[in-house]
Amino acid sequence: MEERVLGSRLLLTPPVLHELLELLRQVLRRLLGSLEDIEWKHIEKMRDALALSKGKRVVLPRGLTFHVEKGRYRVTLHAPGRAP
Repeated sequence: MEERVLGSRLLLTPPVLHELLELLRQVLRRLLGSLEDIEWKHIEKMRDALALSKGKRVVLPRGLTFHVEKGRYRVTLHAPGRAP
């Protein structure tokens, strides 16, 4: 399993939120090699999860999971066929 820690909780003003969403897209692209199968609805689910303080998990295509826990954000990549 590969993991990236994106950072601690931020004040999510519109400019910061835009930059964070762009960073998430870059992390996904880097982990997967492309954004194939990643749709805007997946980015929106991650955005919605950012509003929660902890305990949110968003399962994404191609073995990715986005986690919000204890003020930190993580993206994990699981091997095909393995549960997140």
